[in-house]
Amino acid sequence: MQPLSTTRHAGKYFTQAKDYIFTRSRTTVPLVISELPRAVPAFPIAFTYSRNKYILSAVMGLKLEQNLFVTQEGKWRTSYIPSYFRAHPFYLAESQNGKQVVCVDENSGLIGDSGEPIFGEDSKPTQKTQQIIDFLEKIAKERAITDKACLVLNEHGLIEPWEGYGGLYRISEGKLKDLTGESFIQLRDTGGLKVMYGQLYSLTQMSRLRKLAEQETEPDWESMEELDFEKIKI
Repeated sequence: MQPLSTTRHAGKYFTQAKDYIFTRSRTTVPLVISELPRAVPAFPIAFTYSRNKYILSAVMGLKLEQNLFVTQEGKWRTSYIPSYFRAHPFYLAESQNGKQVVCVDENSGLIGDSGEPIFGEDSKPTQKTQQIIDFLEKIAKERAITDKACLVLNEHGLIEPWEGYGGLYRISEGKLKDLTGESFIQLRDTGGLKVMYGQLYSLTQMSRLRKLAEQETEPDWESMEELDFEKIKI
């Protein structure tokens, strides 16, 4: 993954992925608060822990490098595709100073000498590239809000290890009864309530994930959405 720059990527082109095979090794994927209404009916949601913070995440599999929501042929199996995947091969990455930087996956097979130009002759991003950058910058702003909500949840002792699922964390239902009215207000004002209830409501999707792992058959769910940079949105 390399930061997007004219120095490195001038004269380079990108193409759109034809399928979702590139997601097959993703066991978890980050989410932002605005995705919850569509993500909750689609995936189990948990928290992961990285760089000293909890990250709201969709759970894609039950073991490392397993994504049960994409077929062997690369078709997406459920009704919602996390925003993290929708700008591939462009992503946000956190720099050493904590800032979000637009990066390019140069190993994706989608960056080369044909397709859509990344930069124009004026060395500025082309219209399509700028559209992707705008999308990712919007996600970055929502990521900051989501991270703050997770921080407040943790400060109130509401995040605990998910028993039986190493590396995953969930909302502690036992701690909910200890919350004061003031705590609820703080959680409401920071988005913590949305994250808390979204995670709890998504627990029913864990049975779907287990059945997929056991049966290893293709469910009759909505088929893959076509990747289209003209339509990317949160």
